[in-house]
Amino acid sequence: MLDPADSLFTAGATYLVRHDAIADRDRFIEGERLLYWRHAYSRYDDMHGWFFFDESGRVRSWDESDVSERARDDLFALSENPSALQVACGRGDIAAARAAIAESMPGFGMRRIAFEAACEAKAADCAGLMAVLPDVGDEERRDFLHEASRRGFTAGLRALLDAGVDVNATDEYGQTALLWAAVRGAVDCVDLLLSRGADRTLRTRAGKTAEDHASALKNDAVVERLRLTS
Repeated sequence: MLDPADSLFTAGATYLVRHDAIADRDRFIEGERLLYWRHAYSRYDDMHGWFFFDESGRVRSWDESDVSERARDDLFALSENPSALQVACGRGDIAAARAAIAESMPGFGMRRIAFEAACEAKAADCAGLMAVLPDVGDEERRDFLHEASRRGFTAGLRALLDAGVDVNATDEYGQTALLWAAVRGAVDCVDLLLSRGADRTLRTRAGKTAEDHASALKNDAVVERLRLTS
């Protein structure tokens, strides 16, 4: 069931900050334009958080202990609806996605949101397109690969690897796409990554391999695949 808090903002829409404000984890300045990304809820502190990208690509958070449309409308005003690129990726329309990019090169936040829309739509061509845009660096490509792996999106992984994304790219914690596929129990993703040269021996900063995580989660089919390559 969709959390009602999710409906407070529209993914990919741009919001204008009405006045200066201080939230629990961030501050907002009158006139800022923020691109809405997603909602999360923390059971630890009973707090809802709504996450945005600012124009520099930095993630910003607005936090409320209660869902409140009144509080939203006091601070944020809808400025622009989701972009043509996001809509095209959400439909899996690669021609429309290319046309949207030709008209306006997307910034960091919009690339991430469009990529996630492509994942939701299982639109591998659109997902792969995000990885070959001229402003996209290695870290962003890595994040795309890891996100596709977390989602068990095998066709998207293939498109990203075909676009030249490093199969063994690690994040700041030493995590790889193979590890995320193992955590998810996504056997097809594991098979694809191994066939493209994923290194099953890589360890996270905590010293754990993909097999360690799969074993702890009882993803037995993944464990079997990983052991076959040892």
